[in-house]
Amino acid sequence: MAVLLRPGTVLARGPYRDLIQRLTGNWEYLTRFEMQSFMGYLPDLDLIAASRIPVALTAGTDTIALAERADLRHDLFHRPCTAIAARLGAEFAEFPGGHLAPMEFPAPFAASLRDVFGRL
Repeated sequence: MAVLLRPGTVLARGPYRDLIQRLTGNWEYLTRFEMQSFMGYLPDLDLIAASRIPVALTAGTDTIALAERADLRHDLFHRPCTAIAARLGAEFAEFPGGHLAPMEFPAPFAASLRDVFGRL
């Protein structure tokens, strides 16, 4: 909880701490406007499929590991990705890390991204 309320007191200096400090200083805007714009979004899967634009869905291995736990079988990130990929006949790929993987694991994340783009 201290990370969310006082990130400067618990996180080492660097881009991750800077990001968390920016986000936690902006909770009202984040929850009232930014999150609302995508929380209720329902993609038109038929339109996406009809576009014939190559698509791949991904989830981080940290998220996948959570989904494998018996108490988290209804993971809100992993299961929709696999279900949508199946519906679209698209690839599902695992990326290293979780939500902040590009910052936490930049080189492995970039390699995974290049691999997926190379297959599209």
